[in-house]
Amino acid sequence: MKFYLASFAILATSPLSQGLCLKDFLSIDGTLTSSAGDGIPCSFGKFKRLLTSTITTYALEGCDDINTELLDLFDEVKIQLVARKIRAACNTAPEPDQSPTTNFREIFQSFPVSSGGGLDNDEAQDRFLKEFYDGNTFINQHVGGGKYNIPNNDIKTFYNDSAKRTVVEWPDDEGVENFDLTNSCDLNTVMCCWVTDRRIDNDGNCAGPYPNRRSPEGSGCIDADPADNTDICYADHERSPGSSHVGAGSFTIYPDEQEGDTHCHGFVFAEDDNDESSLYKANNMFYVSMYDHLRNRGYVRNVPGAPMCGCLEQMPSVDRSDCTQTSHSYLYSFNYDASNSAVTAAVTGRKVSFDACDGETANDLESKYVQMANDGSIANQEEEFGKYIVGRNDDGESQCPGAIESFLESKGIHSNRR
Repeated sequence: MKFYLASFAILATSPLSQGLCLKDFLSIDGTLTSSAGDGIPCSFGKFKRLLTSTITTYALEGCDDINTELLDLFDEVKIQLVARKIRAACNTAPEPDQSPTTNFREIFQSFPVSSGGGLDNDEAQDRFLKEFYDGNTFINQHVGGGKYNIPNNDIKTFYNDSAKRTVVEWPDDEGVENFDLTNSCDLNTVMCCWVTDRRIDNDGNCAGPYPNRRSPEGSGCIDADPADNTDICYADHERSPGSSHVGAGSFTIYPDEQEGDTHCHGFVFAEDDNDESSLYKANNMFYVSMYDHLRNRGYVRNVPGAPMCGCLEQMPSVDRSDCTQTSHSYLYSFNYDASNSAVTAAVTGRKVSFDACDGETANDLESKYVQMANDGSIANQEEEFGKYIVGRNDDGESQCPGAIESFLESKGIHSNRR
């Protein structure tokens, strides 16, 4: 069931009372709805503008200035006291239901996903989503012209209607083991890494023209690279056997930045399910992987031997990653009782925001992890975290060489690179 934003309404619950135009109007009509038909943030300024637009929309007569109307409406002598009543109504509004109301399957509702192999439509979409997050499907492989259309419009619609307005369901409920919270994700961290750029913009080196249907010749967007923000140390294929599809014990090392330009981006979520970082972790997963990097930047494909996105424990070891965090604000409707000039509020919607992480180093996954470990939001497992995000030294040099040496020694291999 989708979570729709209810209309913003002030409902009068008493008989006609004498007063200026707003009190008379609310006592008779009883309903005031914003032009957008949804709730508004708990802002006294927005509350005043809504009432002002109502006076204009309904051509109310005998009105005074908006402050005088508000003083009359709430039977106060100071406008600050009216503002305080509005804030108090918001603060005492019941907490809304935080259950997920949307899921990743909705992204592909208007998009053809094969349901062969005896799978029903939901099962086919779950399999497609799993393969996408492993770095497969034509969404990752296709560049430029051809018979496939990347679902950019579906992604944009889901971003505007769901990711920014609802609680999205975590995709492990849809069979995507990359995000298995039971057997993985003990570090409360998710990361994506991309090795290809297929969009002509200011991110990465994909350059026009796009390849045409007949030949890629002349295109500057075949095997193009994303903006380089990390150094891949190695990929231990045992971390994600369901994604790497290779035998146990195998691995790939990338000494001296042999992987080429690569881009990694992730997020950290709290252990408390009601914390904003955890409540909206699926929203963040969608934003990072599909909206910001796939649709807007054109980043696709995985580091060989690892999934494109997954819990950090399934990903390759890298020296750093960018980071996004979530926050929200609620939208409210109000009920006005003219008999006692009182107002109550109810949460009827929400606005989810996505911003660069605010750790000691901005936009940095390791810094955000340390911040949340220090404030008690997650268990402090910095040593374990350091196996996956190995960091850089004080001179800004990657610590991948040492991490590779340690990893090889754990496999009984001693390098002569020292």
